[in-house]
Amino acid sequence: YLRVEEASKKVVQIAPQDPDIPNLLAEIPEIVVQHGMFLDDISFTVQGGDAGGVRTGEQIPYKSMDMRVAVKGSIEALSTFLQALEKELRIVDVQSLQFTVPEDAQTQLLTVAITARLYYGLAL
Repeated sequence: YLRVEEASKKVVQIAPQDPDIPNLLAEIPEIVVQHGMFLDDISFTVQGGDAGGVRTGEQIPYKSMDMRVAVKGSIEALSTFLQALEKELRIVDVQSLQFTVPEDAQTQLLTVAITARLYYGLAL
């Protein structure tokens, strides 16, 4: 019984029943700072209804939301930050990564905009 309960808790962490934005607002900035980057902005767009509606006549059993994170940091910090996102217990599907190289050679910080999709409301 305890194993089933533990597995159930992990499923809820991977794809919680609601968007859980307050928890993300606490976790994402912490991950950014832990990996030597600076957070410029973070925003969320919750999709209306199902994640993609109906696909080939079947109901999709989850919902999704988009997260946009704007950060500054070195290429090394960006690499470790993306690895940390990949290892995050919650499913994070990076959709796009746009970065700007600084014009000033003295500045080594890249400006990076990351758009990712997160999932929730998994129908069990």
